[in-house]
Amino acid sequence: MDSDSLIPGGNTKYCTVMIRRRQISERGKCKRENTFIHAMAGAILDVCKAQSVKACKVGRKNCHTSDHSFKQTLCVLQGFGYYPNCAYVSFPKFKKISLACTGLPRVPVYVDP
Repeated sequence: MDSDSLIPGGNTKYCTVMIRRRQISERGKCKRENTFIHAMAGAILDVCKAQSVKACKVGRKNCHTSDHSFKQTLCVLQGFGYYPNCAYVSFPKFKKISLACTGLPRVPVYVDP
């Protein structure tokens, strides 16, 4: 979820700033990709209430797909680096989201690519 005041999409600054601000990394290395969903928390939580559950693309079995599309920003690492020295390029997206959800009440724990 992201409703930050930075302008998403189309530049390196948004992704680089947001990933650093949220301290997103993978075991000390720069994360290769990250997706920010630009929506209010309630709209994202509602996806976990969807009755249809399917297998995720990455092996999880509990993915819920949204009924409508969401604005998103895909951040892709430029080159290779160690956190926090990471630089990203951003790509705007507008599509349905698929979330792995767990717990009661169900909450998202993973965005399926």
